[in-house]
Amino acid sequence: IVPAFEVLKSRIRVFQHPVRLAPASADVTLYASNSPPERKGNYMDTAEKTNCIKTFKDAIEPLLAAVQATPGAALDFRPPLADAWTIREHLAHFLHADIFACTRIGLCIAQPGATLFVWDEAAWNRSIDPKSISADQTIEAIRHIRAVAAALAQGAIGQDWDSLFAQHPKRGKLTLAAVLDIYRDHADFHLKYIQRNQAAFRPA
Repeated sequence: IVPAFEVLKSRIRVFQHPVRLAPASADVTLYASNSPPERKGNYMDTAEKTNCIKTFKDAIEPLLAAVQATPGAALDFRPPLADAWTIREHLAHFLHADIFACTRIGLCIAQPGATLFVWDEAAWNRSIDPKSISADQTIEAIRHIRAVAAALAQGAIGQDWDSLFAQHPKRGKLTLAAVLDIYRDHADFHLKYIQRNQAAFRPA
């Protein structure tokens, strides 16, 4: 009989964690190969912009609900896969990323054409103890930051979104809509790894 975890590993081989301790130039390497199609803000009407903001804001809820449903011991379980993160580490990274998401959205609106700072996600995860903030506090912070970011975009809904953009050093021009789409999809990306860890966890 094949052990259950071996079956699990065969089914999730595709999800062996690509968020590696990469150099700073990688800048959230998980986006590099699956960038959302560029939206042309000039052709987005108010309803489309409203939907873009709503899906960005709401995308975090399945991820946060999954973390809240995770038993305490499972938060720190690390699957025996190369470079795998614990659920707590995924949650901490998500908070770090949303801090930058809010800044990037603000830059698109307030300083169109600004060059984005490339952050070193590995250094943040390595240097900032994920237990320095409780899981509940991290969840609350993520909700607040995402709500603020959505409000910033809502405040610019009457503008031509094609003119609201920032320059990424490696990815080039990112419009406001593209930034919202990237961080919308970021939630689902990490949810898959959280679900993987939950499935693999066995209580002691």
